[in-house]
Amino acid sequence: VDLIGAASPEQRLRMITNITPDIITRIGSLGMVYLEKKQYRRAEAYYNKAIEFINELYGKGAAVLPAATALINQGANYRHMKRYSDANQCYTEALDIYRQLSKGDDTEDIAKTLYNQGNNYHCMKRYSNADQCFTETLAIYRKLSPRDDTVDIANTLNNQGVNYRHMKRDSNADQCYTEALAIYRKLSQGDDTVDIADKLYNKGD
Repeated sequence: VDLIGAASPEQRLRMITNITPDIITRIGSLGMVYLEKKQYRRAEAYYNKAIEFINELYGKGAAVLPAATALINQGANYRHMKRYSDANQCYTEALDIYRQLSKGDDTEDIAKTLYNQGNNYHCMKRYSNADQCFTETLAIYRKLSPRDDTVDIANTLNNQGVNYRHMKRDSNADQCYTEALAIYRKLSQGDDTVDIADKLYNKGD
């Protein structure tokens, strides 16, 4: 099946009859193309079709990496559509899969999903839930990188600071911004970047 031919996106999806891992990957990639083009409804259709085919190929609810990937991407798409409850459901299902696959170990995929879910909870104004996600994210990133100086840690600290600010926990927010700034400055090696300027703005310095 030609997934990038002259047929409309909807027609292309209906033409698919032979489900293979490669076809699923290609459908997901086209979903990403539409997401980047801000054609969110078409992206949704492709991600839904990828999830449908994954369920047919591996079994509904199977803990397989393609399912987690499709759910994460669909979650991001729903966030852009401001369908935060749907996004949250996607992140929750993806997180469950990653945890099953990791067999109890903390992984970067789990941390990234928690981070995304934390941002989504923040958009929903569920600040306590967001705080819990960011706290779990930081614990995993710090466990995976004992040096405590990665951009992922800094970004999480910054977003947790923003979340604390909305919770009116200003002293906690300031602590997060201070720690994030220290990491950004270390990583920039003395070059004052836009990121550092943005974080100083958040901090109020």
